[in-house]
Amino acid sequence: MSYINYNLNSQDNEGSPVQLNEQITKNLWTELISPLQEPCKSAAETLLCNYAFPSCSWSSSQPSLKPLCKEDCIAVRDLFCFNEWAMVENNIRKGIYFKSRGHFRLPVCESLPSHSNMTDPPCSHGGLTSVKMDEVTYTCIKGRGRFYQGPVNKTRTGIPCQRWDSQTPHTHNRPPFVFPEIWNSENYCRNAGGEEPVPWCYTSDPRVRWQHCDIPTCGKIFHIFLGSCLVFLSRIFLSFSRQNDPLVEGSMSRISKLCCCFPETFSFCSLMTHELQFPWMLDVQVSSKKNSLTYNALSYISASLPCRHSSSNRVE
Repeated sequence: MSYINYNLNSQDNEGSPVQLNEQITKNLWTELISPLQEPCKSAAETLLCNYAFPSCSWSSSQPSLKPLCKEDCIAVRDLFCFNEWAMVENNIRKGIYFKSRGHFRLPVCESLPSHSNMTDPPCSHGGLTSVKMDEVTYTCIKGRGRFYQGPVNKTRTGIPCQRWDSQTPHTHNRPPFVFPEIWNSENYCRNAGGEEPVPWCYTSDPRVRWQHCDIPTCGKIFHIFLGSCLVFLSRIFLSFSRQNDPLVEGSMSRISKLCCCFPETFSFCSLMTHELQFPWMLDVQVSSKKNSLTYNALSYISASLPCRHSSSNRVE
């Protein structure tokens, strides 16, 4: 069981009472947090809250405060607030401090314990590096594409990507390896931490350090898919009176391929084919002897529906 320490009141080196964490946090919120811009602001808020009000654990009936997690600290220092953190460190070297810092100190990330994906970690886990499984995509991106896990491995200008675990031809230390989004990601486009507007990668061209990748948003894929379905299904309708029309079979094959290639839109494809199939089937059944090809083509829709079970998320 974990608890939250909301009211830490201790003494400084001279034995005088120090300010309560609540008051220090309130003042730092105005002096430090408010002027920040995203994505630093939200990340800094999380880190400050976990620093000021750490989780507690009980061992031998004695409560102990959990420090910050190394992963959260590194994520803020080396990515979310890279420039801001560097500025604070530079001011500290000059003897310039936040007036409201009280007994708070800038953490040394490497000295902190790791959460190591534990259920009950030895630190106050802010979740800044956690993967949101409901936002993971493979063929398109949601928002900034932070959790895109697809296989695109070329930049928008066609340059092959450098592997994330390689320092050739470009040496780098960003994004920090605390982000699971880049684990085992070979040379695929990624946006760990959502640092950029879209997924990106270091390039294999020594003359070009990095570039964004061209990956469609999930909304655009849906509209492309919708337009394709409407075009092909309308052609099938127009071909009802045409026997031996190869467009029918070709259209059905294309629809099936679209369903399998874009799993995010499959539920819509299933609904569309079911809704449009039934009224047509009534007419086709009456004239099936005259137009058996169209009947077979419509029946093929049902045969294509099991593509919902396809495990492939790749667009060939």
